[in-house]
Amino acid sequence: MFFKEDNSKKALLFSLVLGAMLATSFFIVAVFFRGESFAAYAWLPKSAVLCALISCALGLVLAGAFYLLLTRFPVYWAEASGHEEPSLGKRIVLSRKGIAFCGMVIFLFWLPITILMYPAVSNMDFFNQIYQFQASAPTYYTTMGIVVDAEFIDHHPVFDTLVFGLFYSLGDAIGSQNVGLFLLTLCESASLAIMLGLAVCYLERLGLPGAVRVGALVFAIFFPYYAPFAADSTKDTLFAIAFIPFVICYMEAFRTSGEVLRNKPFLVAFILATGFCLLTKKLGVFICVPSLLLLLPFVKQGRRYLASAVVLVVVVFSFAIPNALHTALDVAPGGKQETLFIPLQQTVTLLKAHPEEFTDDDLAKIDKVINLEKAQEKYDRLLADGVKNTFRPDVTSIQISEYLSLWSRGALRHPILYVEATLMCSARLVLPSTSMGFDVDIASPEIRERWTRNFNSTSEGFDFKAERPTVLLDAATKVRDFLMNEVSSIPIIGLLTTRGFYGGWLPFVCIAITLFNRKRDCAALIPVILTVLSLLISPGSLARYVHSLMFVIIPMVSWMLYSFRDKRVAVPKESLDK
Repeated sequence: MFFKEDNSKKALLFSLVLGAMLATSFFIVAVFFRGESFAAYAWLPKSAVLCALISCALGLVLAGAFYLLLTRFPVYWAEASGHEEPSLGKRIVLSRKGIAFCGMVIFLFWLPITILMYPAVSNMDFFNQIYQFQASAPTYYTTMGIVVDAEFIDHHPVFDTLVFGLFYSLGDAIGSQNVGLFLLTLCESASLAIMLGLAVCYLERLGLPGAVRVGALVFAIFFPYYAPFAADSTKDTLFAIAFIPFVICYMEAFRTSGEVLRNKPFLVAFILATGFCLLTKKLGVFICVPSLLLLLPFVKQGRRYLASAVVLVVVVFSFAIPNALHTALDVAPGGKQETLFIPLQQTVTLLKAHPEEFTDDDLAKIDKVINLEKAQEKYDRLLADGVKNTFRPDVTSIQISEYLSLWSRGALRHPILYVEATLMCSARLVLPSTSMGFDVDIASPEIRERWTRNFNSTSEGFDFKAERPTVLLDAATKVRDFLMNEVSSIPIIGLLTTRGFYGGWLPFVCIAITLFNRKRDCAALIPVILTVLSLLISPGSLARYVHSLMFVIIPMVSWMLYSFRDKRVAVPKESLDK
């Protein structure tokens, strides 16, 4: 054994604690959320005692895996350093050729799935964004069910709407909206393939063995969610394209104590990656900007460059560009409900649990903010949209202030209920329960029929003709259902198909092991930490919310492995000779 006895004991204790924590969350879902019919837990017995025994067994297996990683990976790294790298590993280096090679290989292997998604797949938001791009004012605000006298509505980032709309208009120009959308799909897939190629090649900068880099490339190619998610036209996909290089630049700035920030091309790339994160997703500003500010204490050499970058990013990408777009394109602001969805969900939850605590005056104050009757009718404890979408657009600041006073009273009386109401919307994003799934259509016929009626009666110019070929739609549906149902129901293996595994378990393990190896290195995972925290206040557990975390699995896991660098051990010469 190459480790000192006290280190082995420490690793064993840590592994047992980490395994127990994950097993406990598994037991909670298995026993208390079985009513949700999660496919990943369908195989479990109904007995809580048997579930507890299975959870204990799972915890021990995980603890054993963590212990082997903590004690054997440093040995493997030391041994690999003395051997010649595999030929493929020599091509996976951080260079333009290396990135291009990896990106091309990934994209070519993804291509069959990309074609299967022809011309594009997305959700209701995409359908609404195309409508806004095509139609003239006034615009039907789908979420609120009202008409707004503007060309665009800033409910979704206008930058994303322009990207989607430009490809759609390109399709119109060449005579086929399907072709225009497929070009969008190809561009998204190619961009993400290149960014993952960058992530794979970055492992060489971290000094990880060639076999690990080859394994990362194989993972990027065959991970079953990457290709369909890359072909999914949502703001989360566009955000992921920028978030991957942002995370890598962040890690490199931390690793070099800021020295790399003196390199102008790197600094420009870092700023652009950060800026596009802010433009493609509103939540990006609450992840990227705080991350940069928290990086400042760890940057010694290029602190003034980083500080200047933060100011530049905020001024240009949070204010200048959005304001210019809003002025030039006649953009109406999104509703205030997006900032109040948590209090609104908590209030209605409390009202359903303890209606006796609300007076007629209380109910009147709430009803001035939301349509209370509809809110209670559409209430869903797992999704806040039903409540927030009944928000009254003509509510005044005074009325909101009165409501918040009422809300705070409830928070003092029932803090646990308020926490539960929030976590119920996001629990499936951090607990391995609900299957991932992915979009397979542009918009269902029912949605088209319902929304087209509103669109056509409100605005002029809307002409949505793109359609998914039935044979491709059926095939993609079968692939999705196979992953969501068949694979998800396989004992234990099914956990790998859940949103919570990638939104909670995997980031938690990477952070915990990095913390165990070297506490300071956890600072490089701040963007990951803030992303996970953002999931805990999400309006619902939609699969696309964990896209950004899934696409940074390679740099995230690689940084965890990099944290072992101070734990490499001397390997006896005879071991190398073997």
